[in-house]
Amino acid sequence: KFEVVGSHFKSAWECVRLIVVAASKSKAPTKDIPAALMPHLKPVQTALESIRKLRLDRKWDMHIKSVLELVTALSWILIKPPPQTPVTFIKEAIASSTFWSNKIRKEFKGKDDKQIHFCNCLKAVGTGLVDYVTKHHITGLTFNPRGISFEEAAAECSVAKKEESSTSKKKSGGGGGVGSLMSELQGK
Repeated sequence: KFEVVGSHFKSAWECVRLIVVAASKSKAPTKDIPAALMPHLKPVQTALESIRKLRLDRKWDMHIKSVLELVTALSWILIKPPPQTPVTFIKEAIASSTFWSNKIRKEFKGKDDKQIHFCNCLKAVGTGLVDYVTKHHITGLTFNPRGISFEEAAAECSVAKKEESSTSKKKSGGGGGVGSLMSELQGK
């Protein structure tokens, strides 16, 4: 079941990546930006719901809570200052995730380094997102003023993702990633 958590985690991040790529190719939607983006965020919502609904052993509750808190950081694409910046929003999500990660660290310190590695990986993912957003989207999701419509760009990105996905499934046999790490943790 832990591979399922990793797979949902990955699909949520891929969904936001597609939205960011589509934004880079498109003009800002003429209507309310969050309203225009919401239909494209459905996979993130589905991933969150799927992770929440998993029935895992209670000893993994802190891991799941830490993952869920970090996934909420993906909503940064809906944030437009003021009152809050995307980076501030992400840092708050990281802090919430770190709360649970610190409980994991405390429980497994000196007992299981893989658990500590899991926490460090989550923190690194969040920190990497902060770095990226700070560099490219400090005031919110950046659009291309000379681009095509957002709907057209999103459709193009979706088609490209499907083609890329079918090609990569043929090339790789899987392995690695958060799903692999979660499975490895379960084995401990």
